Amino acid sequence: WKHRRLGFVTALLIGLIGATVVMLLPSRYEASARAYVDTQTILRPLMEGMAVQPDVTQQLSMMSRALLSRANLQEVATESLLSALSKKIQFEPAGRENFFSLKYRHPEPEVALSVVTSLLDIFFNSARSNQERDTRQALAFLDEQIKLYEVKLVAAENALKEFKINNLEVMPNLQQDYFAQTAEVQQKLD
Repeated sequence: WKHRRLGFVTALLIGLIGATVVMLLPSRYEASARAYVDTQTILRPLMEGMAVQPDVTQQLSMMSRALLSRANLQEVATESLLSALSKKIQFEPAGRENFFSLKYRHPEPEVALSVVTSLLDIFFNSARSNQERDTRQALAFLDEQIKLYEVKLVAAENALKEFKINNLEVMPNLQQDYFAQTAEVQQKLD
């Protein structure tokens, strides 16, 4: 029993010291989000062959720079925290193509969650406005192409009309349709 008491007291002291050390360690919380990003805009099929398309890594780098821009970070934190904030935010690919991971660590869970949520809100609002702008540009491009082809079609129809007028004497009988001409040839054959 003498050794059991010594072991119990030793275990109790080690447990209390360990609990004290754990209590003194600062808490760190991490907020993380995964989102799908459509890096292909509406204009890409229209612009194919006209411009060099960046690969996924370059697109991710451009999105990272846009998302972590000074203006966006100012909406999340005050001016004095901007440089530290941009160093603590991790923006990286998350597995498959067009997925990214956004991470921020902070001792308070509410702050970590707030920063990640704010950045995602900014990103999605920006993406929505960019998509609307791309849609307007695509529609304007398509309207322009329709007008261009309409002009070409009218010109081609006028050229055909002029050709028929100029070559009326060598043209087959335009007064008869296919069935009438077939009946006439059949009559001659008979």
